[in-house]
Order: sequence, then C-alpha cells, then structure tokens
Amino acid sequence: MPGITKMTVVCIAMMMMTNPVRATENIFTQPINFQQLAEEAEDKAIPIMVLFSSRHCDYCEFVKREYLSPMQRGGEYDSKAVIRVVETDVGDELHDFNGELIDTDVFSERYNIQFIPTVVFMDAKGRELSKRIVGIGNEEFYGGNLDEGIEESLTHLVVYRQRALQ
Repeated sequence: MPGITKMTVVCIAMMMMTNPVRATENIFTQPINFQQLAEEAEDKAIPIMVLFSSRHCDYCEFVKREYLSPMQRGGEYDSKAVIRVVETDVGDELHDFNGELIDTDVFSERYNIQFIPTVVFMDAKGRELSKRIVGIGNEEFYGGNLDEGIEESLTHLVVYRQRALQ
C-alpha cells in the first residue's frame, strides 16, 4: 500500500474499535425477552427503562451514546433499572411480557410510540410507571429527566408492593 504506513493502518483500526456509536450496538442487542427481563426487574424490585429507537435516528444514537451506555457500563444503575433499547425500524422480533414472539413495531404500537427517541418506564407487567420522555428537549436536563423517571418509577413500585401486601 503505497503512502500508507503500518502505523496509519493500526491507528485507523483503533479508531474504528473505539467508535462510541459502534460500542453502543453491542450493549443493546436484539432480540429482547421482556418476560425474562420482567423476572429480573421483579427480583430486584426495579423498573424496566426502554428506549424506543431507530437505527437511522441521530438523536437516538446520541441518547444511547451519551446516557444509556454510560449508565449500563458504570454499574451504578444496575440496582435502579433494567435498561434496554427497542429498535422500531428493523423488523426484529422480541418476546413480550407474556412470552409471545412479536415484531418490534407491534410492541411499539402497544405503547403508542409516535416519536423517537421515546423512553418508557415499565413495571414487570409492562405497565407504565412514570411520565415517558419523548424527544430530547434540553440536553442539559436530559440526564436529570432519566433519573427523575427512574426515581418516580421506584416510588410507584414501592407503593404497588405495599398495596399487594395489604
């Protein structure tokens, strides 16, 4: 390869491996089994936080790269929420909360997802626990909005458990 040194090839390869968008793809793999996730969420008494996304949506990639990936990698949120991404535009399948294998677009329709990115906070039965986050809005507040949604969901879960014990 005239003009290209081995060092250049190594540098390009390293840049490709550290691409933040590529890194998010590995964390949020499809297909998802919400029936299994529900068991995990129930055992830990935490909500399931789902980003409804599209692979061709720059805002969705921003949310995954800047917020969800760090939340997953850091481990701090392991005891606060089960975090997953549903790609609505690829025709993938997932297992819903009843174990039924359905297309991701059918799952999205069940939650009336009209805009992406949208984050929905759910309990182990698939019920929404707090106000969903539609779009990004102000980037400065987005992380706080996610934390607020998680905290509100955790509060609702405590109330649901107390009612179930009565």
